[in-house]
Amino acid sequence: QDQPLLLEGLSANNRNLANAAAKLPFVTYAIVAFVRLLAPDPFFYELGWHYGDRTLGWLERRTPTIGQIMRQLEAWFGSLGWLFVLVMPNNYVCAIAGSARMRRSLFWTLNIVGTIGRILFMWWVGQAFADLIDTITGWIARYRWPLLAVTVGIFALTSMREWRAGSSSVQQIVKLEHELEEAIEDESA
Repeated sequence: QDQPLLLEGLSANNRNLANAAAKLPFVTYAIVAFVRLLAPDPFFYELGWHYGDRTLGWLERRTPTIGQIMRQLEAWFGSLGWLFVLVMPNNYVCAIAGSARMRRSLFWTLNIVGTIGRILFMWWVGQAFADLIDTITGWIARYRWPLLAVTVGIFALTSMREWRAGSSSVQQIVKLEHELEEAIEDESA
């Protein structure tokens, strides 16, 4: 609440973008949002481009709740890929665009235009609902310690469950590393 620029820079999700838009000058808000939203996109696009379905499989295992949606997007990507990149240029869509071998020039044009559109929309939301956003962030600030305790408890339980199931982030990175090594060995053979 007190550091909207830092919050926006660390995590540019819609909630943080709306909060920052209600508290920052437009130019500052837009520059930080633009850089933060675009920063991971080349990484995910190139992962998809170079490793294709293996990248999508890794993302699906990493986030099983989004995995089904991602596979459906992949199925529709041939005819609607340009629209997905324009409307929701997130990490998953960027990986699918790379995997589908969308032309880089088309990808970047749509990605930049879509990101600018999202920034403008979230600026409007932040301005239109500034009082409501202040009320909600004030409530969170007032009850931050109990909320922190609940959040830490949920995180600990979820992490233990993921670790036991073999689907923790660390385990997924190790699996990805092994898959990439196998891919390199297959290509050199």
